[in-house]
Amino acid sequence: MLRITLRGLRAHIVRFLLTGVAIVLGITFLVGSFVITDTIKAAFDDLFAKITSGTDAVVQGVRSRTLGGPDNADLREPIPQSVLDAVRTVPGVANAVGDIQTQADQPVTVIGRDGKAIGGAAGTPQFAFNWSDDPTLNPWRITQGRPPRLDTEIVVDAATAREGHLVPGTRVLVNAAPRPATRYTLVGVARFGRVDRPLGATGALFTTREVQRITGLPGRYQHVLARADPGVSATVLHDRIAARLRLQRVEVLTGAQYRTQQSDAIRKALNFLYIFLTVFGAVGLLVGGFIIFNTFTIVLAQRTRELALLRAIGASPSQVRRSVRIEAFVVGLLGSAIGVAGGIGLAVGLRAILDAVGLSLPGGSVVVQPRTVALGLIIGTVVTVTAAFVPSRRAARIAPVAAMRESAIEQPLPLRRRAITGCVTTAIGVAALLFGLFSSIHNNTLYAAFGALAVFAGVFIVSPVLIAPFIGALGAPIQRFRGITGRLARDNARRNPRRSAFTAVALTLGVALVGFITIVGASFKQTISTALDTQLGATDYFISSSSPGGTLSPDVTKRVAAVPDVDVAIGIGFAPMRIEGVKAKGPGDPEGALAVDVHQVGRFVKLGTVTGNLGMVDDNGIAVSRSFADDHHLHVGSQLHVHFDKPPVRVLEVRAIFEKRVFNRVSLLVTHHLFDRVAATPVDFFSLAILRDGVALGPARHSIKVALRDYPTATVQDFAAFKNDQEHQIDQGLALIYGLLGLSIIIALIGIVNTLALSVHERTHEIGLLRAVGASRRQIRTSIRWESVLIATFGTLLGLAMGLFFGWVLVVALHRNNVVTRFDPALARLVQITLIAAAAGVLAAVFPAWRAARLDVLDAIRVE
Repeated sequence: MLRITLRGLRAHIVRFLLTGVAIVLGITFLVGSFVITDTIKAAFDDLFAKITSGTDAVVQGVRSRTLGGPDNADLREPIPQSVLDAVRTVPGVANAVGDIQTQADQPVTVIGRDGKAIGGAAGTPQFAFNWSDDPTLNPWRITQGRPPRLDTEIVVDAATAREGHLVPGTRVLVNAAPRPATRYTLVGVARFGRVDRPLGATGALFTTREVQRITGLPGRYQHVLARADPGVSATVLHDRIAARLRLQRVEVLTGAQYRTQQSDAIRKALNFLYIFLTVFGAVGLLVGGFIIFNTFTIVLAQRTRELALLRAIGASPSQVRRSVRIEAFVVGLLGSAIGVAGGIGLAVGLRAILDAVGLSLPGGSVVVQPRTVALGLIIGTVVTVTAAFVPSRRAARIAPVAAMRESAIEQPLPLRRRAITGCVTTAIGVAALLFGLFSSIHNNTLYAAFGALAVFAGVFIVSPVLIAPFIGALGAPIQRFRGITGRLARDNARRNPRRSAFTAVALTLGVALVGFITIVGASFKQTISTALDTQLGATDYFISSSSPGGTLSPDVTKRVAAVPDVDVAIGIGFAPMRIEGVKAKGPGDPEGALAVDVHQVGRFVKLGTVTGNLGMVDDNGIAVSRSFADDHHLHVGSQLHVHFDKPPVRVLEVRAIFEKRVFNRVSLLVTHHLFDRVAATPVDFFSLAILRDGVALGPARHSIKVALRDYPTATVQDFAAFKNDQEHQIDQGLALIYGLLGLSIIIALIGIVNTLALSVHERTHEIGLLRAVGASRRQIRTSIRWESVLIATFGTLLGLAMGLFFGWVLVVALHRNNVVTRFDPALARLVQITLIAAAAGVLAAVFPAWRAARLDVLDAIRVE
């Protein structure tokens, strides 16, 4: 049986070729995600190992008890100068230096000669570092010029110098948010280890005192790096420093522990990339699994006589079953091997793209771990064998008497049983999905995930019941329009509902995901647009930072307010806070308050009906939304015990209750004056301005930009531009997701090609008869193209219906937390998706139609 199986594979190699392609694409994407993330991790591990090889001990502050949420979980308290002085006196310390740099939310932007910011591509951070004269403890290496010696001097990374055409001696404008821009003298160019700019992060180096001024930490550091005298081990040095600093609020690490900590931070930051790419690779594999299942079902149906003859000459059902599974194993193993090679090639291409867009990786070639190769081979093979499991069982049940039949047969589940099973499964999935999204129990996400999978499984089961009436209805006008070719297409598409439906369902999955993302994205955009229109429609200009994660100095609002064309301007900051006895309920109930000028906020933000008096909100008061007050049983006069960044705990009295949440999210308002006193870094995210009556937008914009010339990263936008910018950011994220989901749709289209090609092979005799009675090659091609369009359209519309349902359910669930408050079905975009899918159906039919039209009439008629 093994020899017969292998001979059958060689004899029917074309039948399994497209099946292999589906698994190749899925494994390529999966392995590519493994390889590129391993490459990035290994590159930075190697880089940190080299640049910190001379560091034997590190002192860092204890974790900060900030209130800014989980994103600040790794922030640490600064280290005073006294700790550095103490470390330098420890026996065995050859030298110790203080290390300090800005954080990602405090970008330091170098402005080029053309007045444009350098760096920040794709949201990459822009850091400032202090220069150390100890080459063993300093990862930076001067390539041109010299280090900074004065507070008015700067050194930039090699990529920034090249991009901005900067050379030593140039006067450089630097905007260290949120402070005004300052001019420095460029005295040198440096590289970080062996790279010009690690993964796109720009670096500006100053004297220690200047970086302390920029960060607002005079006389303090983030780390103290120490190296040992010859003969003193890192462990001994660690113990001595720890003993000396045992009464300080610090942690002491060995150099090896510090390197591990840095590597773990890089891995944590890259987890999103790994998960993101892996999810889409898994989607591609799932779609490929449907294609494999359908292909084996069709091929085995066409080999009914062959398998029945094997049964007639003594082959047992288990031997037939093993034969089919061996075929699946071979196809899966070969496809997976090619996919692994393709994944490595994909990672090489992704690395080249990263280099091209300025996100250079340190290190050499891509990293291919043995477990990546093993996982790629195992996953691809298991998926293929699993997809062939049911067809192999059906093949084993073929009776020897089937050898006398001349036509291919399949043994589908009766439609009535299929309809009942599919409807029950779908109902269970819908119930689990709704329970997971709308309940507050633990692990509700698992219920939602199970529900979504069950809904799709139910649709998969019931799809053969739906396709026949659908194609009958959609094919009727095609039949009238195209005549006999339309009728052939309609009849062929619904001749085997199970086969056509399973071919379409592979496309359904990809389209459902695309439709779901489209609807959720459109709903987000509609929510933002509505919030801006209804709450900030009176605002003429929005001022924000162009730097990724950038903020604004409160001085920006003061300068804008001083412009003669401006009637009033306010700054909007965010004050992290925790209220005793009050727990955030979800993403729509953030742990913080907006810091605003409460006396003027009503001119910018429509808060609805106000109970109490906003004018009474001072440093001892707070304003809350109606929903927040109702949820926590508050009224005007209630007192809240509030923890801010800076102690002590403050008692704030509820002075006003407003009807509408700000931006549909924020429920709390405090004064900007209080914010300046309690926030660790009192900065604004936006400044808003209203012009005087009769002032034109154009001249006013110029006046505001002149007033903000010391803040070159401050972007001035009118209402329409700001609104479009917010929507554009969502569109950029959607474009990336569309590109990745396109893989699953391509695989699904390959499935349509595969099914049509196998159907043409099965209908060779029939096509020969049609040609013999006068059908032209063009009519044969046209009928197959329309058959493909009908199948693709069914899969697309079914997918859009599922995407519409999932999108609606998610938006309704998010509406409970005011994250998304408007449902937008994006009908125009969904129509576009349908038309694109129909056009793709035409393309998918090109090869099968060409092959059918070229069949020799006499040879085709002779085929049994």
